[in-house]
Amino acid sequence: MKIIGLIEDSEGFDTLVTLHDILKSFFKVKVVISFKKILKDTNCNTLDAYFSYLKSDSTDLIILKLKSSEVFHKELEKINFDFLLLSDTKKFLSIQHIATNFLIYNYDNCVKTNFIKEQRSIKCSYGLSYNSDFFPSSIEEHFTCNKIMLCINKSISTLSGKTLEAQEFLIKTNISVESKIYNILSSILCCLLLDVKINDLITQVELLLKEERINA
Repeated sequence: MKIIGLIEDSEGFDTLVTLHDILKSFFKVKVVISFKKILKDTNCNTLDAYFSYLKSDSTDLIILKLKSSEVFHKELEKINFDFLLLSDTKKFLSIQHIATNFLIYNYDNCVKTNFIKEQRSIKCSYGLSYNSDFFPSSIEEHFTCNKIMLCINKSISTLSGKTLEAQEFLIKTNISVESKIYNILSSILCCLLLDVKINDLITQVELLLKEERINA
């Protein structure tokens, strides 16, 4: 069972909804928006106990949204996250005590922070900058159809240890995605690092976007 920790400034669920909508096409996903509430409302006294319960229920993937009031909770020190996703955040940068295999961050917002440099986990960035590991090399509008060319800037290792080579791939949609681009980039990058095949990912993202089901 894989665990994604999602950290974002806003109280909304934009990135969370986008991430869930895409990932649920490939995994049995459980979303947790307050683990303090779960520990209070269930018979599980620890996160480990709760995760064990979910694993017994055949859950493949947990998305744990971390609130500012929870990020220093002692329970998090016991968890080794597969991914820690920093989404448009600047106030959660003192989280060295949280262990993660991959740190996924918004290059455009976090590039100047010492926190990123000090992290020992594998780091993967997304953003609009060409210096990001994953970015849109072009966004074209053609009346009812948008075309987004996405670029993997360099070869990266996935969670399973496979190598994802540098490449570009095209996603088509019939809605404007400029306001949603960060959420889409971060969600797709998570899927790629989880070894979702690019062709399968393109098909599903295009379907969700055309049906306007991605709330990003």
